[in-house]
Amino acid sequence: MQIEVPDDIFEFNKIIAIKKKKHQDREIPYLTVDEVKNILNQIDDTTKLGLRDKTLLTLMYDTGARVSEIIHLNIEDIRLNKPETIKLHGKGNKTRIVPIMGNTVSLLKEYMIEYKLLENKYTNINSLFFNRSGYPLTKMGINYIINKYVSKVNNNSNNIIKIKVHSHTFRHSKAVHLLESNVELIYIRDFLGHSSVKTTEIYAKVCNKNKMEALEKAYSEITDITQESWSDNHDLIAWLQNLCK
Repeated sequence: MQIEVPDDIFEFNKIIAIKKKKHQDREIPYLTVDEVKNILNQIDDTTKLGLRDKTLLTLMYDTGARVSEIIHLNIEDIRLNKPETIKLHGKGNKTRIVPIMGNTVSLLKEYMIEYKLLENKYTNINSLFFNRSGYPLTKMGINYIINKYVSKVNNNSNNIIKIKVHSHTFRHSKAVHLLESNVELIYIRDFLGHSSVKTTEIYAKVCNKNKMEALEKAYSEITDITQESWSDNHDLIAWLQNLCK
């Protein structure tokens, strides 16, 4: 508007100068590593559908991908030759290459072989993950899968998951776990596909492990406490001996 109507630029500047309303920072919910493992351990990967679910959730966590990026994953986005990677299509038509390693690679290979994706059997379907009808999974469908296994954890385990888990929780959890492993914010930014490191900094606010370690390193005793040995208190010793009579 300043460009289109320069005569009113003074009024526009007054509008721009209005302070933003203060709001409480939203809490970032995340799972511990053990809670992620508990969820994945509920999946019976000996069944075809269970193999799909375990591959889906493992890949979501291991890559820190947005649910939209997982939904739009195509078969050709997967590279199973060394170095194994996947290509994620993020916001603003931006793409990034994310490495996959270890058991995630093995699980993905097993899944693609079981569903004959490597043979391009589903010529009319290019999506990596799809439902029973052959259509790409939706955000609602992925959240249903997640909540199914979270419910199993809460019903079959004493370690109840207290937060509400949704598709983005896996991404939050991966970011926090990377921070707890002392990975620098700038690398996490690139891994998650953030345009600015300021977006990534929200995870530093919830990373309690790193906060405690930093405080412990900076802590120094400023007060000396002199403690007398109770064995030098003869009145106390005499009273305790009388209790035994």
